[in-house]
Amino acid sequence: MTQPLRNSIFVQYVSPQDIIDITNKIKPKYNSGQDEISTKLMKATITRIINPITHIINQSLQTGIVPNKMKIAKVVPIFKSSNQSLLKTYRPISLLSAFSKVLERAMYNQLMTFLTTNNTLYKHQYRFSPNYSTIHPIIHLLNPYGEAAPKSSLEYTLATLM
Repeated sequence: MTQPLRNSIFVQYVSPQDIIDITNKIKPKYNSGQDEISTKLMKATITRIINPITHIINQSLQTGIVPNKMKIAKVVPIFKSSNQSLLKTYRPISLLSAFSKVLERAMYNQLMTFLTTNNTLYKHQYRFSPNYSTIHPIIHLLNPYGEAAPKSSLEYTLATLM
């Protein structure tokens, strides 16, 4: 950073509507974490449990303490290929609590708002940046000037054909 940042991040309370909006954007899946609550079940019941969930998430954001139950993942082996009797043919996946995903997104939204409002992100930060994809760092790397990179892979394709 070229200059010290004058503002500090202050985590704001999230409203029940914020939690509902976050929940609506989560993909409904039947698999569940250690708590056995799937995102599909959470989405179906969110309006009935919105007040306690909002309270728990706000407490976590204000104190910086994530409830221990939200930190536990259920690890499930997924078969890759070849011989099913060999341990190396499986890869582990971690299934997190559906509610931990909501807490994570609530914090992410506040952090991204802070970073974009204060213009803190590096201009070539492509990961987690809206409207960017994996093609953008490649274009930047291949473009000798770096600043005139096209905004989409279609523009890049058209530019190389002309």
